[in-house]
Amino acid sequence: MIWKPVYNLIILFLFTLFAFVGCDIKEPIAPSWDVELNMPLLDTTYTIQQAIEDDTTIKTYGPARDNLLYYAITQKIDSVIVGENLKIDPIQTNFSFVLGAIKINNPQPIVNSIGIARWTGFAPGQSVIFPPINNAEVTENFQRINEFQEARFDDGQIRFTISNNNGPLSISLDRIILRNGYNHQIVVSRLTPLAISANSTGDLVFDLAGKTLPDSMYMEIRLSTPGSSGVSILIPPDASTTITTRFENFVISQVRARVPDQEPIRKDSSLVLNDSTFYRNINIKNGTATFTFNNGIDLDLQLSVTFPELRRTDGTAYSTVINIGRSSGSNSRATVGPINLAGWRIASGSGLSNRISYNIVAQARGNNQVITISKTDSISALINMSQLIFDEITGRIKPTTLAETRSSVSLELGEVGDRFGYTNINFGEPDVKIFINNTVQIPIRVNTRIIGTNGNVTRTLVVPTTDLSTGQNVIQINRNDLSQFLNSFSSRLPDSLTVVNNVVVNPNYQEATIRSSDIVRGSASIEIPLKIGIQSGSFRDSVKFDFSNDDKDNLGNISNSQLQLNFTNGLPVELKFTGRLYDNTNRFLMYLPPLTATQDSSILIPAASVGADGKVVTPSNRLVSIQMTQTDVDKLVQAEYLLFNVRLNTSGTNNQPVSFRTTDFIKLGGSVKIQYRIEGAE
Repeated sequence: MIWKPVYNLIILFLFTLFAFVGCDIKEPIAPSWDVELNMPLLDTTYTIQQAIEDDTTIKTYGPARDNLLYYAITQKIDSVIVGENLKIDPIQTNFSFVLGAIKINNPQPIVNSIGIARWTGFAPGQSVIFPPINNAEVTENFQRINEFQEARFDDGQIRFTISNNNGPLSISLDRIILRNGYNHQIVVSRLTPLAISANSTGDLVFDLAGKTLPDSMYMEIRLSTPGSSGVSILIPPDASTTITTRFENFVISQVRARVPDQEPIRKDSSLVLNDSTFYRNINIKNGTATFTFNNGIDLDLQLSVTFPELRRTDGTAYSTVINIGRSSGSNSRATVGPINLAGWRIASGSGLSNRISYNIVAQARGNNQVITISKTDSISALINMSQLIFDEITGRIKPTTLAETRSSVSLELGEVGDRFGYTNINFGEPDVKIFINNTVQIPIRVNTRIIGTNGNVTRTLVVPTTDLSTGQNVIQINRNDLSQFLNSFSSRLPDSLTVVNNVVVNPNYQEATIRSSDIVRGSASIEIPLKIGIQSGSFRDSVKFDFSNDDKDNLGNISNSQLQLNFTNGLPVELKFTGRLYDNTNRFLMYLPPLTATQDSSILIPAASVGADGKVVTPSNRLVSIQMTQTDVDKLVQAEYLLFNVRLNTSGTNNQPVSFRTTDFIKLGGSVKIQYRIEGAE
């Protein structure tokens, strides 16, 4: 990555170092003697521009940005699709509704007639002086009630209309008691006298609330008359006391009877889609609805079920008719569905709503069987709407978190990442931008984390939450935060970064249209200017040798050589090269350059000096002399490969970042002195 230009220059230097051994020296035909050759070796300048020509990850903007080098890479990050995130939790509701007031066939008036002879002893048609009579007791059976066998009343009255048809006699009902014909319990009673004039009527009204009446009852009555006051009177031929019993304004809570069709039972209510999501229109992508009803009434039912906002594919509101058998039968349960809702709509009609209303009308059908029903008998229902995934919502949906995406962005270090290490690194002004294209027609909120690991250390950079509008957006990572993040990796940089995105749709809770096809796609652009500080950087690699037999013969004739290299370092980095030669058995042969009492095994090239802005001001110069004896050359011939290590230290004060630019260079000049032994013919 950032050390790529330096790496290329080092390789160039190494090949230059060994270039002299391949010089084509003609073998003279003469007796053996030593020849000393002095020849110029090279005078070449290598610029960083030349080193990066084939590297697609290193770019420059030329003089517009002061020829600064940039490591730059752009990769797509995983897209986030609204898809099946546009959904709500399953809706399930249990409810019941009761039969309520019971309708029966209206009981007909009950007429009882008590002839005068039953309580006075005088026959009709007689002329008599009528004596006073007090509390004559009469028991009168009611005719059986046909409309019910037993009824319990919540409200209503029973009215006794008493007609005095006893001629000129006035009468008094001193007591009247209505009893159950089966258990003789008092149903209603009046102990206060009721006086009725001759040829007149009187009413007694009793409250039925809380009363239970059977179909068989009887009355206990006490009748009195003051008589004719000593005057002879004619008793009419039909002389009697008539009691007409009527049920008025009654409300029955329970009955055993043959009942007619009951009044329709209505249940109007609604389901809550979501406490926080309000809609005008919803297009359903997937989902099912199931309706289950249990009849707890001992009457056959016909249910009319309507969901006004739930629209079929043809746009009509959903409605259905369900027939359910009586509770004592085998078909007292009915289930509709599961209904496939794919392609259906939920339309509020007007305004925003978070509910789906339903209307249920239950008609209990009468029959000729004697049954027992109560006002608390109920119909229970279960409405279940599940797997509701929407294709589109117009409304105000709650802030919705989409699935988290984790995208790996390779830094394309390859083997370089494994071979480069450091004690301390200091990036200046790194730049990471995340480009997001949002097709959702409302803002989205993106929570981003960048995770890096180098195998030993894992670091996380949390990016401040960003609200993005519809269309193209850019999330700019804070450069200081990014610099600290990269600098926090010890010894080795991460080879990739993982971009983790959490996307929240409609964070501001506003009204809009959201589609399942809406997508949040993007890319991560990493641009790191090669403005860095490296302390105790170390790069290691190997070079394989492949000498031909001719090369080995020629090298075998070199008895002594001295290479003089003159470095002009226009790079803001100090280079220290150390090489080790190994044979094909991995046996160490020697250092390169060879280590002697007067010669170090390392080549140190001082860094160019830099200014306060980190740019090279003055190149450094270093003259290096490398001496190789015949023994060294022999070991060189045996060498299979060279392991080398390059130490790097940038020249900024206190490891401050320095700038690598296309104009930075390293110049090599030098000459070689070779003592060459020529073997003459025998």
